[in-house]
Amino acid sequence: MKKTAPSVFLAIGIVSLLFSCSKEIIRDNPYDVNNPAAYKGFIAFSRAVIYSDKSSGNVNTTNNQVNIGEHLQYFIYVKNTSANLIGKVTATIKPHNNPDILNIKSDGGPANTGQCVLNYGNIDASAMVYPDFHLDFDVAPTATDNERLIFDIEMADAQGHHTEDTFSVKVMHFTPNYHFVLQQAVLLSSNQSDGKIRAGANIIMGINVKNAGSVGSNDIKANVSINNSSIKTVTPAQLDFGNLASGANSKQQKITLSLANGLTAGTNVPLDLDIFDQYGNTWKQTINFTVSQ
Repeated sequence: MKKTAPSVFLAIGIVSLLFSCSKEIIRDNPYDVNNPAAYKGFIAFSRAVIYSDKSSGNVNTTNNQVNIGEHLQYFIYVKNTSANLIGKVTATIKPHNNPDILNIKSDGGPANTGQCVLNYGNIDASAMVYPDFHLDFDVAPTATDNERLIFDIEMADAQGHHTEDTFSVKVMHFTPNYHFVLQQAVLLSSNQSDGKIRAGANIIMGINVKNAGSVGSNDIKANVSINNSSIKTVTPAQLDFGNLASGANSKQQKITLSLANGLTAGTNVPLDLDIFDQYGNTWKQTINFTVSQ
């Protein structure tokens, strides 16, 4: 089922649509009031808006931008510029002689066709809509920052009208900032009668980490290591915090510690966490707790 754009999107007639640096769309041959001769039918290309951008290789670039090596999906909006309903509207999108656009298709259609075909069904008079499926493509590793990826789009309807247009999206420079920090380490239980941290105690602690970076990251884990004689054993040796979006806190993970006998009150007990993710980034954090009085 086609989707109708909110009314805020109904303005047309701008030769260059600059949504933001991350969603910049250039219309090279748009239909607009200043150049009506450029339009040959009743359906006009309106805009392309990012639906999703996914990481490729060993870098997570899910940042609402077009980046080198990414897999992208776009909403493609078209507009019925006539005063009547138009039926069976389709749009066929192909790379405009650009080898840096790879694997183009509709996410609801077959692969390896070299094009994306979108079906809009019937479009009411003056309506601007996007279909259920998206323009789906990869950005080649050979693409360069600030390169424009140009697409040809041909729109048709049941009445035999055809409109041809082009649009482009800009490849943006991106340097991801990955950073994870220890968010919380709390005592959950102790086998001591007073429930405190004492010499010889077995204690359970709850550990949370936070994604303090500018991008999400996946498969975040932490190796737990002992570098002093105050702790006899720790289990498990590795904690799994899963995937975390930028700014997100992990679910609490539990560790069990067996403390050495003979620790005096006030002794500082450190425990190291070596945090890492699937992209090879690493961070070292230390939990410090004190033997109770």
